[in-house]
Amino acid sequence: MPRRREDQSRLLPAGRPQAPGRSLVESLAASLSGAIGGGEIMPGEMLPPERALAARHRVGRVTVRTALRRLVRDGLAECVPGVGYVVSRREAVPVDARPVGLIYADLGGRTLAASRSVAAIEAELARRGRALLVGASGLTAAGEDACVRRFRAAGVGALVIAPATSGGASAELGNWIRQGLPTVLEGHPGRWLLPAALSARCDQLDTDNRGGVRQALEYLWSLGHRRVAFVSSSPAEGSERCAAFTEFLRERGLPDGPELVRAGLGGADPREAGREGWRRLAAAGEQPTAVLCPNDDTALGVVEAARSAGLRCPEELSVVGFGNESVDGPAAIRELTTVDFQRDELARQVARLLEAQQAGGRGRRPEQVRLPAQLVVRKSCAAAPAAART
Repeated sequence: MPRRREDQSRLLPAGRPQAPGRSLVESLAASLSGAIGGGEIMPGEMLPPERALAARHRVGRVTVRTALRRLVRDGLAECVPGVGYVVSRREAVPVDARPVGLIYADLGGRTLAASRSVAAIEAELARRGRALLVGASGLTAAGEDACVRRFRAAGVGALVIAPATSGGASAELGNWIRQGLPTVLEGHPGRWLLPAALSARCDQLDTDNRGGVRQALEYLWSLGHRRVAFVSSSPAEGSERCAAFTEFLRERGLPDGPELVRAGLGGADPREAGREGWRRLAAAGEQPTAVLCPNDDTALGVVEAARSAGLRCPEELSVVGFGNESVDGPAAIRELTTVDFQRDELARQVARLLEAQQAGGRGRRPEQVRLPAQLVVRKSCAAAPAAART
């Protein structure tokens, strides 16, 4: 016989559980789903009666009944005649066919570095019968809030997100995670403003940035380069990659002063950031024999600026990028040595983690997944000039 807990009145906070941009039915169903997913009420236990939910949350019984029917539709509860609604005991969790929301920093212009990742994730989810909705947050809390609200209104059932790094923590994302809804955080957490207590409740997925940077620097070391610079689009961009760069230089006893880490500040154009970063190195009197960049378009900008200044690349300056993609397509990087990771594997991991969250229940521990990185050697690197091999 299904059982009802004594403390069910605290299943949800009293009052209308209404989220911005969502109807009362959607808000109540989402709150109940989150409580079930978070283990507040266990399989085999009864949900509160319709009249109790209606009174506690100040909504009509029709609203409550419709929300409960959505739980039945989604396989989270069963309607037992003469008894009420019971959290499902099914061992096989039904496949969630609701769309997945993907939130990246930007999706257009000169910053479309995530294009291949978006395409791979969309294709993998399509094979599993799910659609993908994509939004751009600018890595700001306000942008993130707006994306999550739009996705809620569109009936999204899971989020894959690169969390905000400016403007404070996102209230909408925080509420989503607290409700126990499926979430995968992508990227490295060093700059996230999401509280650690919330990020620890989510699966996290990132490239092995440190391993990729070390492969690139070990390759440059083998070519005799002993004065290497790091050029990025902004002071904070690629922070984990920049930290790995500094660590390697210190390990090898190479110069690692701040003058060798330059931010181009090219606004929304990484290519211009690379050109400006090289100009700043030159203006400071620095003459590295190699440059590492946290993305390929910035690396291409460094090559352009160095050649405009009369340097031969790679004979006098070797350049390495990261990502193996450019907004200008594969032809733009056909000669660029870079660090690659498999977007297809990224997509498979995203889909696997979302399904694992759905099936795992209360006892599942969040995972931290690192995608292997691999150096791709092309024609933008050469042995350091003999005079520089000291």
